[in-house]
Amino acid sequence: MMAARPKVGMSLRAHLLMLTLALLAPVMIFAVAVGYALVEQERETFRRGAEERTLAMSTAVDTALASSIATLQALATSPALDRNDLATFRDRAARVLAMQPQWFSIHLALPSGQQVMNLQLPEGGALPDNAALDSQWQSVVQRGAPSINDLIVGPATQEWHFTARLPVRRDGSIRYILSAAVKPDWIRALLDRQNVPADWVAVVLDKNGRIVARTFEPEQSVGKIASRSLRDALARSPSGWFRGTTIEGDAVYTPYRRSAETGWTFAMGIPASVVDAAAWRAGAALALGLLAAALIAIALARAIGNRIARPIVALASAATAMRNGQPAQITESATVAEIRMLETTLRSSVQDLGERARLLDLAQDAIVVSDASKRVLYWNRGAEAIYGWRREEVTGKILYEVLRTEFPEPLSRIMDELRLADQWSGELAQFTRDGRRIVVASRWAAERDRQGELARILEINSDVSERKRAEVALKEADRAKDQFLATLGHELRNPLAALVNAVHVLKRAEPGRATAADAIGVLERQTKHMTRLVGDLLDLSRLTMGKLVLHREATELMAVVAETARTWKARADTKQISIVLQAPGGAAWIHADRDRIEQVLSNLLDNALKFSDAGGQVTVEVRIEGTDAVLRVSDRGAGIPAEALEQVFTHFVQGDEGRSRGGLGIGLAVVKQLVELHGGTVSAASDGVGRGATFTVRLPAIARTVEPARRTEAFGSPP
Repeated sequence: MMAARPKVGMSLRAHLLMLTLALLAPVMIFAVAVGYALVEQERETFRRGAEERTLAMSTAVDTALASSIATLQALATSPALDRNDLATFRDRAARVLAMQPQWFSIHLALPSGQQVMNLQLPEGGALPDNAALDSQWQSVVQRGAPSINDLIVGPATQEWHFTARLPVRRDGSIRYILSAAVKPDWIRALLDRQNVPADWVAVVLDKNGRIVARTFEPEQSVGKIASRSLRDALARSPSGWFRGTTIEGDAVYTPYRRSAETGWTFAMGIPASVVDAAAWRAGAALALGLLAAALIAIALARAIGNRIARPIVALASAATAMRNGQPAQITESATVAEIRMLETTLRSSVQDLGERARLLDLAQDAIVVSDASKRVLYWNRGAEAIYGWRREEVTGKILYEVLRTEFPEPLSRIMDELRLADQWSGELAQFTRDGRRIVVASRWAAERDRQGELARILEINSDVSERKRAEVALKEADRAKDQFLATLGHELRNPLAALVNAVHVLKRAEPGRATAADAIGVLERQTKHMTRLVGDLLDLSRLTMGKLVLHREATELMAVVAETARTWKARADTKQISIVLQAPGGAAWIHADRDRIEQVLSNLLDNALKFSDAGGQVTVEVRIEGTDAVLRVSDRGAGIPAEALEQVFTHFVQGDEGRSRGGLGIGLAVVKQLVELHGGTVSAASDGVGRGATFTVRLPAIARTVEPARRTEAFGSPP
């Protein structure tokens, strides 16, 4: 009988090819999933861009509508309305109408709805009743606020228009309703300037879903009801993106946004074919790339297989020769450097074991070896430095008990994962010998015995406490920065709006009239407000960079308090808040920069008045306590939560109450740094929300007889 031939397996080249195909299979499955995700991502990218454009256009529409309200507000300041001089007011309204080509008419009505002036109708003729013509009339009167009404057909023009209405108040009550009938063509012109692609449809709807302006068939569309799909989407959410149809039935993707200010909606209809085509092009590109990658991978597998197989065959031949006692010659090959290094590696392995133990002790990370029950077997110098425990103190003890370890999940679950995967990593909270709580990035590796059971655990811990604290601080700083920018925008926008309106009134007001004087008053107040905001920002910048200069001299603190309080009395009277000054111990002298001490007190008074309601009281007390001159500013206002007391002097930090009452969140930070530059301290105290707050400034006191000469001190390097 012939001897059985040994079974011949597949070649290494075949195995590599099969491995490549096996790897390609899940890759192709993954690529299909990625392709689908890419298609959806393209749609999502398209959607985000369209929604951003929608938001910008919605804001533009709101701004345009707000300009009509602003014009009415300027017109409403006419002194003729104070005197009920409708003839004079009609002349001024006619001049305003001549400058507003987008308006049909201006009319004035009583709160009952009866018009008393209509520029479209002859003077002295019968005038219509707005309450009978406009279903929204009563809501305008009840709310007492400016509004943009829905699209209607005007009884005089028989054309579509919408109305901007403004309640006119005199002596604390609504005396008239001033209205402007606005042409929809104005909104359409605004749409035309947006350069919407020709096959897209941009549309503006009023609160009832009626078309005010549209880029496609604009003349025929005005006054029509929006498509059912758009109305259904608006019923679900005030903004979003959906696939629907136009009023002509064309399939479109639609981003839309309803304005919270006017209730009007801006939407765009983007042909579905445009959105889908962009997405599928990305998918097709991915498919072609995947096919090319597969062909290249197969070719590389064959080439690499050949390069690996040749030295392995040579090694097998050498091994056979050695088994047969024949001389063997191993040829070095650049493609199998690991094989050439094998003998050298084996010879030096014993030496490396000893060297490795020495290197472990030099490592800055904590390296710990424990048995399966977590009893310490090895403890390197890095562990001693991090935890403070010496090696002989912890050897044989249970690791997590010594360090009071806080695990992110039950230890039993971690051990199960370690037995399954031979490794685990995560973050642990542990305590050092002196009681400090630290956070470590921990990596575990399992070592098994001959039976495959868990024998030892290698644990490498890196102290990341500082990094974690830095991450938290960075997040807090980023949040404070965002809040500050938002608050700064709000604080600057309000006075800027008042300044713009005042300038608008001055352009049209007659010199010497009450309207001009009121506008000048607005300019003065808002300019002072903006100057204070900018001043606080500049002071904070100088303090932060250490470039503030103090001009110090002997200063009587109560005199500074009295003078500063007088300048704040007008604001306190406006809010019906009393300011009480107390100096039970008489004069208190300090060596300080008088202007900066006034700034400290002004910021504290500003803070106290801001958080006090009408009828409240702010108390300013000056006294001598030991070697300190003490200044206390107390209020009975909103108070400070206990958890916020430590942060009130931090730059840009404001609580919810502070943000609702205005300000930039830098006043108290400036106070703290100015006081510390004078060698003093400042602290805050409060019994809780709604129970007021007290700010205490302590400055080194001086004797009146020791009156130092005026001295200038510069802090930090010169700019």
